[in-house]
Parts: sequence; C-alpha cells; structure tokens
Amino acid sequence: MAALEIPRDHLVGPLRQAKLDQLPTFSENVSRVERDNYLEKAFKNILNRGELYPLGISLDLPKAQAEIAEFESQVNVVTGQGSRTLTDQIEQLFQRFTPGSKKFKATNRDAYKEQLYKFLSERGFDENIPLAKQLENTGSIFYFPLGIGRDRKLIVNKILFPPPHLQYELLTASAWNLVDPEAQRVLKHSRASVIGLSVGIRNLQSLLALGVTDFDIGDPTILHADVMGRIDDFGYNPNFHGVNKTLVAVNGIMRRFPYARIRAFLDGITPANYTEYFRGNLLGDSHIQNGGRWIISEEVDDFTGKALTRKGARLLPDNIPWDLIMIGDVGHRATFFHENRLVEAFQGVFDRINLGDIYGDKFVSENSNLLALFGSVGGFEGIPLELLQLLQQGKIGDRPEAAITRVPQTFGATALTQALFFEAVRLIAGNQCLKPFAVFDLEKGLIEMDEEEYLETLNQELFIQKNMNTAMFGRGSLLV
Repeated sequence: MAALEIPRDHLVGPLRQAKLDQLPTFSENVSRVERDNYLEKAFKNILNRGELYPLGISLDLPKAQAEIAEFESQVNVVTGQGSRTLTDQIEQLFQRFTPGSKKFKATNRDAYKEQLYKFLSERGFDENIPLAKQLENTGSIFYFPLGIGRDRKLIVNKILFPPPHLQYELLTASAWNLVDPEAQRVLKHSRASVIGLSVGIRNLQSLLALGVTDFDIGDPTILHADVMGRIDDFGYNPNFHGVNKTLVAVNGIMRRFPYARIRAFLDGITPANYTEYFRGNLLGDSHIQNGGRWIISEEVDDFTGKALTRKGARLLPDNIPWDLIMIGDVGHRATFFHENRLVEAFQGVFDRINLGDIYGDKFVSENSNLLALFGSVGGFEGIPLELLQLLQQGKIGDRPEAAITRVPQTFGATALTQALFFEAVRLIAGNQCLKPFAVFDLEKGLIEMDEEEYLETLNQELFIQKNMNTAMFGRGSLLV
C-alpha cells in the first residue's frame, strides 16, 4: 500500500465522500447487538483500508459555511469543542505567559483586559471584535470519525481549532520554556520519521510537544488492549481496538495539531517502501536553510525493519543532517542508542557470532540474558529465521538462560523512554553531541545502596546490556 497523505484542509476526500450505501439494510429479526457489531466491524474495515480519516475546513474559505451545512446534514455530529471553550483555552494561554494576570483579573479588570487585547493583537486578532466571533471566521473546523450509527450515517466529532500559528503556540506552550530560540527554529523546520508505534507512540508525542509537525509514520500492527498498561491515551483508545496503530497515531496527532503534514505507511517499513520513507526532497530547501534536521524514531519489532530504517537513513542527501534514536524498554530499564551519519553503518544481527560456532553454544553462554534481548524485539516475531532454525535443531533453548519469551514492559519504563527521547531531541536541536549508548535503570536508580555497591551494580548492568545490544545491532551502534 502506498503512503497515505493526509490533506490539511477543505472538506474533500474520504470524510465527505465516505460511501456507506454498500452497507446492508437490516431486517426486523436482526438484533441490536448483531447490528451494532456489524457496523463497528464495517467502520474499522473502512479505517484500516485507509479510506477514512480526520479532515477539516478553513473557516475563511468563501463558501465554508455552505459546505459545512451540506456535510453536517449527511452525518451525525458530536460536538467536542466550540468557540466558547476555545476562547477560554486561549485566555489560559495568555495567563500562562503573563505572570500575575490571574491575580489582577479580579482587582483591576480594565488593566487585565488591556493586556489580554495586546496579547491577542500581537497574534493577529482585532481588539474591537469579540474573540469568539473572530475564531468562528478565522479558525478551522475538523471532523474526526467515531463510527457508523444505526441510521447508517457516519458519526463524527466536531472540533473548532484556532489558526495554525496560534494552535502551534498552544501545542508548544509547555515544552518551549526549556528550548532556546535557535533550537525552536531548528525543531519548527525539522521532519520526523516515526517507525514503530507501540512504545514509539510516546516518541511521536514528544516530537509534537517540541514543535515538530512534519511526519512519516508507520506500523503494520493493530491496537490491542494489552498496551493500556504501557502507554497513555495519545496512543491508546479502546474505541479503536482492532485498528491499525498508524491510523490511531494520525488521530492523536491531529487532535493536537490538525495542520500537521502526515504521510502514513499502514504496512510499516518494508523492502518495497523504505526508500519512500527517506525521500530527501520532502525536507525543502527553506527548512534546511533554517537548520532543519531529519529525526528518526526507530522502535520496530523485527530485525529486518531495524536494518531497513538505518539503510534508508543513509540514503538521505549529504546536506540533510539526520539523527536516529532507539530506546528499548525492558522491564524497569531503558537502553538508549543514538546514531547519525558519522557513526559506522549497521552491521547486522550476527556480527558477533563466531563462524566456528555456527550453533551458537558459546554465544548463549557469553550472552546469557537472551530473555531480555528477544523480549525487547517482540518475542518470537522478532527473532531472525536463522536463530529459529537453530532452536528447531535443538542446539539452543535446552537451558533456562536461553528461554525466549516476552519480557514485561512497565508503564514506568515506557514513560522513561519518552522522557529520554524528549531530552535527546531537545539537545540535538541545541547542537549538543549525544553519547551513542547508555543504560538507564529505574529500579537501581531508586533503591538506596552504598557507593561501592552501586558502582558494581551499574558496571554489571552496562556489561550485560552492551553485550546484548551488540549482538542485536552490530558494533556500529556502540561506538564510544
């Protein structure tokens, strides 16, 4: 399937043209439960085919209101945010950036109003027209598909957003207090490829908060309930069980910044499409001149995808700086990798296996923590075919240390990966040099111990993790 490019405005395309007339009519003897189950399945099938996603319309278009009225007559609308709610949110933004404003709002209303109008006029609003009225004519309305009703009409969530520049300010209000102006400029002009959207959904959330709004995203898997203990509602919504994670991510992005440029790869990264992920012309000259970078989040569950991501990154033109970040979360631990053009290229999974030990007996004994190794890449689905063949031959797997199973991933560990990714991107935008490898352990970092015991434990942890990940990623990722 080719990349799905999400239009950023105007009610044309799937949301308006969703053809529901092919759904059957139901006889009286069909129960409500059966009908609801069928409609839910039909809706999710339409989503998974890439035929339905959020779309909006800019309210300053000449016939916007007529288009909205026509569209809303054909669907069931659930209102999520109108002009009054949005006005309140913008006033909260003013209060955030104007220390003491809450205090004198009650004591000196005129002074408060004067400062508020000054704040708004700096953002293109007319102080003589009520803000709510201006938003109804200058913002955008976006519709998010929620399902198909029993009347066989599409159910959509209607949300009013301010113009792009103001929504961008709302998006970055918290994070940019920690980002200097030069780094802000870099982030605003950067592009991100987010490949793997289980734990990777947290990295996507960090990129948005930092002001990156150009994305290539992809994951071939569907959303299941078992992720609710690892990620928050940006990437988990029970209404989208059974939906491709890439489409769940599109929904998450657009609910925060609907003007984002998104290319969605519902097949994930494959030998057939990896070059399409990394087309250098997608980062325009103006972005490069403003310091824009190509940031890559790699959280793929299979070795082939990991190799293709690195191979694709090295196809980018020499004038585009890129950074690849992978943070594996295993148990209560996060293992951090950073690669760029200066780091030796990926060398493959079996770079460390001695050809004289083709059955891997010494490999197992020297790298006994295979449990965490394979758990970090998704259990059996992440194991290379060559190693599975060794298992079938009975050469590996007859002792406990070689057991292959899924290692638990805690909410704390995935939150730690998000925090690490956020800081890594912030530092990269600030032109800081990152170490290529590090291990962060929540449990050992919080348990009280004397200094000697702590250093010994840390060294053991680093040794095990380094061996483990050297086997998985090759020497190139571990340059120190």
